[in-house]
Amino acid sequence: MGENPHDKTDPRVSTAILTEHTRDGVELARRHHLPEPIIDMIRQHHGDTPVMYFYAKAVKMFGEENVDIRDFRYDGPKPQTSEAAILMLSDTVEAAVRALPDPTQEKISALIRKLVRGKMEDGQLDECTLTFRDIGKICSAFETVLQGVFHERIEYPSVDLSRAQHHGEDKTSRKQTVGAKQTEVKP
Repeated sequence: MGENPHDKTDPRVSTAILTEHTRDGVELARRHHLPEPIIDMIRQHHGDTPVMYFYAKAVKMFGEENVDIRDFRYDGPKPQTSEAAILMLSDTVEAAVRALPDPTQEKISALIRKLVRGKMEDGQLDECTLTFRDIGKICSAFETVLQGVFHERIEYPSVDLSRAQHHGEDKTSRKQTVGAKQTEVKP
């Protein structure tokens, strides 16, 4: 794995680079004449969420009293519609679950609930029309989808198929159906 350029970069600079993608996305969307509601969702999909990785790095480097969390927040605005809020939550939970080591059902569910609760506590969902009932349904849907995608993989045993016994099969000839036509395959 290659070196991460952010390892040697001031966390405030890294935050500026990372958060620029929303402005770049809006610019691209305008250039390609996307509808205004889509452009709004691009602008809102991170709200004014802090980039916690770089904030924590700055606190470690400079001390909490020397770091202002506002320097580590996206420009916003917060999601104004249910759709923009769902996009924000989807983006957040998918990225976090993807990075989860050994994803189990329990770990995935707990992480989704923690992240959504964090967005609520930070006020990111305060300006949209989602209800608590909606949020519960969204979390359940995320769990279903992400557990299907990022579930634990079972380890398949190694099997030598050339040595496997074919019960009731003539070893010199085997009939195969190809399309609607049956053909005989000889070794």
